Amino acid sequence: MEQQILYQLNAADLERVIRKIHAEERERIRAEIRAQETDRNVTRKEALRLLGVAAGTLWKWGKEGYLTPVYVGSKVYYRKSDLERILGKEVAV
Repeated sequence: MEQQILYQLNAADLERVIRKIHAEERERIRAEIRAQETDRNVTRKEALRLLGVAAGTLWKWGKEGYLTPVYVGSKVYYRKSDLERILGKEVAV
């Protein structure tokens, strides 16, 4: 059986807790937005150059799910964050 704990807060304490949670959540969302803004797509040609692999390797990695291509119309792109994961470092494009 779980033990129940009862907390009592006055209005001022409750307001502080709510404001703190709100501020933390707002910062988490801002950080996520910043990460998405910096996670741009890289062309196939750029990916080949940055990874230093042959086109066949890029294709094979896509088939195996190791590196997921992003298709925009007939063009193929790769996420910068995926390249960084493979290389283990930040990629300057």
